[in-house]
Amino acid sequence: MARSQLGPQLSTGTAATARSLWPFHSLAMRVSWYTHAMPPLSPDTAPDAERCLIRLAREMPPGRKLDIAVAMSRTLRQLAEAGVRSRYPDATEDEIRKRLAARWLPREIVIAAYGWDPEREGY
Repeated sequence: MARSQLGPQLSTGTAATARSLWPFHSLAMRVSWYTHAMPPLSPDTAPDAERCLIRLAREMPPGRKLDIAVAMSRTLRQLAEAGVRSRYPDATEDEIRKRLAARWLPREIVIAAYGWDPEREGY
């Protein structure tokens, strides 16, 4: 096999050096990214506690992760609904449903699906 068929030639310079490591340069870049320390996820969490949380999340079965995500989504919806109810205490259930839809869906879809214009009626 000719040398040119084996990959790029070894040469000098940063870009040329990276090309000369073909096909290993992409692996080196992935390993370099993987081994660098991640920034803290939360500035008010102790590093040991954060490492423990990450370890627990990695060990958690996918079904349990899905259960947690669904519960978080449900909680978010309940909080949003409570906010709408506090701003519009006299709103009917139908109006609350429309105002919630207006928070998450594009205006055109809310108008088409509910006949409700959030820019005119409010969110």
